[in-house]
Amino acid sequence: MININHFPLWVAKEIALEPRKLPDACEIFRLISRKQNRDHLERWLSWVCDIKTLADQEKLVRESIRAFAEGKGLPLNIRCGKELIGGIGLHSIDWSQGTAEIAYWLAKPSEGQGIATSACKRLIEYAFSGAVGLRELHIQCHPENARSRGVPQRLGFSYQGMVGRYSIYPVRGNYVRQELYAIQNS
Repeated sequence: MININHFPLWVAKEIALEPRKLPDACEIFRLISRKQNRDHLERWLSWVCDIKTLADQEKLVRESIRAFAEGKGLPLNIRCGKELIGGIGLHSIDWSQGTAEIAYWLAKPSEGQGIATSACKRLIEYAFSGAVGLRELHIQCHPENARSRGVPQRLGFSYQGMVGRYSIYPVRGNYVRQELYAIQNS
């Protein structure tokens, strides 16, 4: 199991990964509700399309906290100083196989600065450490999201192929397969 006392995980001098808590729902909702962020994130993340109210966001945060309590996930906020700038986490943790999926997102103004790559690198170090002990991590990316695809590529993940049919544009009814990347603990 993951020990919450290991947090925050410092990525850089001002960038930290911290466990998500229910009171964070309001701040997350405000961040993704800004037009520039919503327009950008809805393009790649189906869950953003589902968040219409603060109650929707609170429900999603509760579900992620429940997944943590059940040992199936690790939802984290990405902060620059005290400002929330995105999220990252381990999802679909399978302790018997030693695997998990990393997912991440950033507010539009925080993109292009290496934050997602640095945050993933720090989370990978933690996930592969003796404190957690996972053996393999996966990242799925929309094939048209070059910035997101660049993260696993820069971190040495190997391309596994196209997987699944995820509803990326539920409003428009389009379904897009994802690119799958994997890295193993050496």
